[in-house]
Amino acid sequence: MSVIKTVFKKWWWLILMLKCVTADKWIFIPNLEEEHRVQYNQSGERGRIYLDENVEENIIVVFFNHTGEDIPNIKYNEPSNAKELLGAIVEKNDKNDYWNLVVTKPQDYEAHRPDFKYEFEVIAGGTKREVFLFINNLDDEDPYIEVVQNPCRINENKVGLSDCYYIVRDADGVLNNVMIYTIIGSRDEAEIFEFKNEIVLNKDVKEWKVYLSMKQCLDYETRAHYLFQFNATDSGNNNGTARIIVEVNDLPDQPPVWTNIFSSKQFDEKTSQEFQVKAIDGDINVNYDINYDLKSDWPDLFSIDQENGIIQVKPINRDTLQREIFSIQLIAFEVPDPCWTTSQNATIIVNDINDNIPSITVNTTEIWMPENTVMRVHLHINIEDMDQGENGTYGVILEDETENKYYEAFLIVPDRGYHSMNFSISVINHTKLDYEDLDWQNLSFEIHSEEINTVEMWKDQKNIKIYLENLNDELPIFPESKYSACVCENIESDEYIATVIAYDRDIDDIVTHRVLGSMAEELFTIGVLDGEIRTRIDDAFDYERQTQVMVQVEAQDSLLGVHHTAVAQLTIDVKDVNDEQPQIKMSSEPISIEENQSNGTIINPSIKIIAQDPDTTARLRFKIDWDKSEARKNGVPTPKEEYTDSVIVDTVELDCGGYVKGVLLVNEIRKNNTPDYEMFDILYLHVIVEDEDQIIEPKTDEVRVVINIEDVNDNAPIFREETLNSTKQVTEHSPVGTIIATLIADDADGPKFNKVLYSIKPYNESTPDCVGIDKDDGQLIVTCDIDADGDIEKNIPPLWSLVYYVTAASEDLTTTNITVINVTDINDHEPMVIDKPYKTNIREDAENGTYVLTIAVYDGDRDEEYNTPWFRFSQYASIDVRNLFSVETHTGTIFVHFKNDEEFDRDYEDNGYTLPIVVSDNYNATGPGGRQNRIKEDVNVDVILLYINKEAPYIVEGHGNVTTLENLKSGQIIIETVLAADDDEPGTDNTRIDFIVEEVEPVEASNKVLPETPLFSVSTDDKQETGIGYITAQYDLEGYFGIYRVKLTLNDFGKDPGPKTSKDKIYVHIERYNFKPPEITFPENDVPIYLSRNQEIGTPLIQYDGSELELFSATDGQGEKWDLEFKIEKDSDPDEIFALLRQRQSKYRLSLNKEPNYRKTYKLDITAYCDCIGDEPLSSTVSTSIRFISRDSEPYFISNTDYREFTENTTDETAILPKAYFNDDEEEWLNFTVYYHLQPDTFECFELHVTERILSLKCLLDREAEDSHIVKVVASKTKSGNVSPNERSILTVYIKVLDINDNPPNFDERQYQASIKPTDDLNKIILQATATDLDLNDSMKFSMENLERHGNGLDNINTPFELHQINDTTVNVLLKFTVQPTMNGQFNFDLKVVDEVNHADVVPVYVYVVSDSSRTAFTFENKLENVVAKRNAIQEILESQLKYTCNIETIQEGVDEKGVPVESLTDVMVHFVDPETKKPIESAEIIKLSGDYETFTNLRNAFLDEELHLKTLQDDILQEQSNESLLFALLIGVSVVLGTMCISLITVFIIKVRSLKRRLNKLSQTTFGSQESGLNRMGIAAPNTNKHAVEGSNPVYGEEKNITDIDKVSIGSGDSDLIGIEDNPNFDYPENQEGSVNPAFKERFK
Repeated sequence: MSVIKTVFKKWWWLILMLKCVTADKWIFIPNLEEEHRVQYNQSGERGRIYLDENVEENIIVVFFNHTGEDIPNIKYNEPSNAKELLGAIVEKNDKNDYWNLVVTKPQDYEAHRPDFKYEFEVIAGGTKREVFLFINNLDDEDPYIEVVQNPCRINENKVGLSDCYYIVRDADGVLNNVMIYTIIGSRDEAEIFEFKNEIVLNKDVKEWKVYLSMKQCLDYETRAHYLFQFNATDSGNNNGTARIIVEVNDLPDQPPVWTNIFSSKQFDEKTSQEFQVKAIDGDINVNYDINYDLKSDWPDLFSIDQENGIIQVKPINRDTLQREIFSIQLIAFEVPDPCWTTSQNATIIVNDINDNIPSITVNTTEIWMPENTVMRVHLHINIEDMDQGENGTYGVILEDETENKYYEAFLIVPDRGYHSMNFSISVINHTKLDYEDLDWQNLSFEIHSEEINTVEMWKDQKNIKIYLENLNDELPIFPESKYSACVCENIESDEYIATVIAYDRDIDDIVTHRVLGSMAEELFTIGVLDGEIRTRIDDAFDYERQTQVMVQVEAQDSLLGVHHTAVAQLTIDVKDVNDEQPQIKMSSEPISIEENQSNGTIINPSIKIIAQDPDTTARLRFKIDWDKSEARKNGVPTPKEEYTDSVIVDTVELDCGGYVKGVLLVNEIRKNNTPDYEMFDILYLHVIVEDEDQIIEPKTDEVRVVINIEDVNDNAPIFREETLNSTKQVTEHSPVGTIIATLIADDADGPKFNKVLYSIKPYNESTPDCVGIDKDDGQLIVTCDIDADGDIEKNIPPLWSLVYYVTAASEDLTTTNITVINVTDINDHEPMVIDKPYKTNIREDAENGTYVLTIAVYDGDRDEEYNTPWFRFSQYASIDVRNLFSVETHTGTIFVHFKNDEEFDRDYEDNGYTLPIVVSDNYNATGPGGRQNRIKEDVNVDVILLYINKEAPYIVEGHGNVTTLENLKSGQIIIETVLAADDDEPGTDNTRIDFIVEEVEPVEASNKVLPETPLFSVSTDDKQETGIGYITAQYDLEGYFGIYRVKLTLNDFGKDPGPKTSKDKIYVHIERYNFKPPEITFPENDVPIYLSRNQEIGTPLIQYDGSELELFSATDGQGEKWDLEFKIEKDSDPDEIFALLRQRQSKYRLSLNKEPNYRKTYKLDITAYCDCIGDEPLSSTVSTSIRFISRDSEPYFISNTDYREFTENTTDETAILPKAYFNDDEEEWLNFTVYYHLQPDTFECFELHVTERILSLKCLLDREAEDSHIVKVVASKTKSGNVSPNERSILTVYIKVLDINDNPPNFDERQYQASIKPTDDLNKIILQATATDLDLNDSMKFSMENLERHGNGLDNINTPFELHQINDTTVNVLLKFTVQPTMNGQFNFDLKVVDEVNHADVVPVYVYVVSDSSRTAFTFENKLENVVAKRNAIQEILESQLKYTCNIETIQEGVDEKGVPVESLTDVMVHFVDPETKKPIESAEIIKLSGDYETFTNLRNAFLDEELHLKTLQDDILQEQSNESLLFALLIGVSVVLGTMCISLITVFIIKVRSLKRRLNKLSQTTFGSQESGLNRMGIAAPNTNKHAVEGSNPVYGEEKNITDIDKVSIGSGDSDLIGIEDNPNFDYPENQEGSVNPAFKERFK
């Protein structure tokens, strides 16, 4: 059902149309295309049309389907003027048979009453239909806002609706219930205010009230006035605008405001001070009395008067209080209501008076110390200066006045101090502490303390004396590391060889020398003290067995029982004797070489010339004997100068000793032509080899070397002079093939290369290619026609000779020369007359001999006799011509030549004459056949007789006045011209007219002073034939307006009796023209005008200073020729507040039409314009601001913070700070200078220009000391400043100090030590070094320099360490070789760090080679981090107590007996190095030294001073010492007992032996003779018997046996009885035996 209704509603007109068609009636049909602007519906028989207002174009409101022949018409009913208002018409639809009902006039809904409608009828075909047309109301009218109250006054602190309302009107009503209010302001007014409707709005409401409402409290002190724009926008986006002014009423709600206050005061200590502060009531329109109070922690020092605010400060002793800064609080409160208070914290800075010196205190002034030792000097130093701040800061240095500069060996740290500090002195250059230097045995220096940066510069000093103790610290030194000597192999005994002596710098030390090795001792002797080495025997050397002998010499010192040794090596070179003759051999192959070789070419690369000398000292050299050498060409000897020195021989030593090779080399005696086959084809060289060092003759050998020279094509053919430069002739137009001459060239090469071929080509492009050459015999032949005459028309010059390049070639070698062929001319051209026809004028009264003209003739022949014409009258010349004229024979010049008293008479004779002339050449008929050529036709010359001049020119009447504008430029022609005439014969010189300006006079002109040259000139056409004069300005006419009289001279160009002249004048009127736009001189563009707020309507305006406002004025910049007018642009003063009144020319007065808003700034556009003709623009406009001000305003900053950057260490940088203004519009008020001041507590390096706001530096900033600063700037209207500025008048500037690279990097330690041992792995980190650079983002690089090696097995290690940089500050030293157990000693090198600008720091590094037996562990009852922090102290204590150089390897957490880490224990692993021998000290030695009770006590006490607790050793040590004493006593007792028992046993043994011997003697029988020992017959080696007991079996005494055969089995095969005995438990060493280790150190030393 709903679908059916929809269809009916939308298509009712279609159904009705169908119905009407059947009833034969027409209906209205809607215009669906315009449905958005016009709608139609049917209400019964009446149609209703609804048309939008404001449709500008014709619109079809409906169609109707009338099909009859008649034309429809419209009948209007209501209103009476409907036809005029609506403009409805009917027209035929051009697309179908329908008719259109069209409305042609736009409609306005607001122009009629709300129920308005048009009533009319459409009549067609007898059918009449009634129509109502209604106007649709659109939202098209702007809302209008009526300002009822302006300004609106509101009490401060109020929120919500105010009493201020405004009336809004909208003729459309509030359609769609949409009316949007917006507030537009420059200072967030939309966040403060809003507008609220009095009633609910709808489409019928056309006028209503809106009230101003506050979203937040208003504050009079913050802002007393508001100015913003109120916009109302309806649904059609139409806007209404009003300017709203809100004034805030002040209430008593503000605390007091300081007018004279300070944030800090600074003064000297011990002085009385008085200051005054002042405050006023913070409410501008309320003014209560103010009282004061002061709060401070020092009431006895600070007080304030309650009524007048005077602060009293009593004298402050800063040194006694130890305080320089005091804080106080200043309070101001209103008398009626003390609750309204304002406080200000102030800082009192007390300057220190410098009245104390930096006093030095030392515990002793005399010190004994060993020489050449790095240590801290045992001296306690304290320096104290009681002053504070800079007065308490002092520097400390060491000085002495001697030239030795003892202080350079020491360093006092730190180098500056403050107040009271302790200082220490260390040895930094121990090499200077040399006992051997007598000046340094007893030395002294002074400790100086001096204040820094103070006027008084108080100072103190203490003298310190140091006595050095002598040590044996110097090694014997050989002056040379290696010595050498050279002797002959036959030297005799006791001959001197060399002196090898060492020296020792130690005082009283003696050095002895000896040679090392038994062989050296057999061959040489050496002086024990003087080191002189001599031979011990004859023939001590044999060159054939040994050419070089090495001798080691040892030197040893002995001072104080300490022995140092040094070894030097003497190398003895043995000389051989030279006595053998050299021999030379050569290969049999022939030697050949091409000619023309380059310098140094090897002649015999494959042919060997070898020489040999068996002597080792032989020095063989090849040379050539040129006296015995010779060269031949075809068997004929060649002169010596052609080949001498053309070959050199080079001697080359071969790898096998004693052999040399001779290399023959080309030596150029002629550049690029050595050898020269053309000079010789075979060369016989006499080559000699000589031993230059041989003493015994003969010492040479020789050989003959034959060298064949091969020919090459190296010579170019050469033309024969007699054929090349002979005179050659050819006649022009000679037949082709004519032989001219023959050229011959010769080639110096041999038959193989001397065949010559010829060629020819023109010398240049102008030479015709008409001559050829026979390539084999050199004949020159004519190949084309040769013309000697040239051609003028083709620009071809005459041809006198032919020049050609001729070339003779032999293969690729050529010779090119120039040959010349002369060309002979013949007379083959006729004369030719040029510049025809000939016609000329002569005066009627020409005299006899008058020149008429010259006939120009050209002859194409080249030679003069053929091309020179001659002239004569033709036989056809009349008698008159012959009687009146003559022609010169050789020049062709015609003259007037009267014969028989003849003359010209133009009046009775013809106007002119014709002269026929004959022209010929070759006047003397020379040349072949005497041929003469003449022109075919005679030359006719026409001579015309001329009139003479009679009349003068003149100005034509009516052409003497011209007018122009002032903007005419120099060189431009005035549009109007002047016309002159001459009555002589037209078209002749007599009527050609020229104009000359004689003078220009001002008649009525602005500029009476004219330039020297006339202001105008008059020119004519090029031929002066028209008589028209063109008047031209010779200057720019700007500034010359007015009337000028121009005096002219007119000349013609007549010849008889001469030109005629006349005088005349014309008048030039120059009208004014404007060249420049007006320039307003006051007011200036964008320069505000400050007026007083006390003004009267219509009177002169008064400026802020009471003076009358200057008149508005302008200039035209052109001498004030215009009266300029002023006006105020309407848009800039819509309310017509101001008016401009003319006072005099170009000057106007500004006044008030009505009362202005004195708190508003009026921006006026002032225009000055010129009512004149001229260049645009004819006006100019300036903008000026009118401000009504009070002089009580203070400037303030728009933003109260600013950020700036300055670079340290320079004072060249500046910064311009933001401006302060007198209003929020950031307007700069001229004549109101803003002054800028730094607050008193600003950092002293900054200074500020008082008006230019330029912040600069007067001293250097140091970023490392302070990286930022805060500077506070106060803006004031007075030069003296604002003592109580508002917060907005204070600018806080945050200064960031930029870094530059001005600090060198520094290692965190001044010396590094490390150790390496055989168990260390490759790439182990043996040392980590860190450096610090105070500069930001500085990149550092590390390097290793000056590597030294001291010890055994270290010299061959090229790269023991490598640096691995972890980051910019840390580097690891890596081990890069395997440490062998046999190595010992140390490495020394410098570790260097460099930053980006090459600042550097260098520290020494000592790396010791140690073994595990040299490593010792100390255990402390402290935490790990505490021990690490005391690393340097531990090292210094151990070195001072144990007297060895200490190197700390590791610090790690200790463990208990079970290996569990204990937080309270820390193990420090160290090793010690003897500073003299540079060798590690065994751990046992360190344990022994530490076990000493006194040493251990000193160690423990020293560690306790550093708060380190060394695990106690005292009880164990005492027990150990007690046990050792007891054992020692027992050992003595046992030794005595055992000794007694031994003596007893020996005594018993002796007695027993004697007794047994006596018994055996008694039992034995005496025998005679020799008996074989029974042992000799036994075949066994019984126990306790010697197997060599048989006579002759002892190998020591036997020569026939090889000793090495005895017992070699046990030595080599492992059959020894002792092999494997270490595995026998009876021989095992008990591991738990403790007798060899002091138990007191078992846990403390690893």
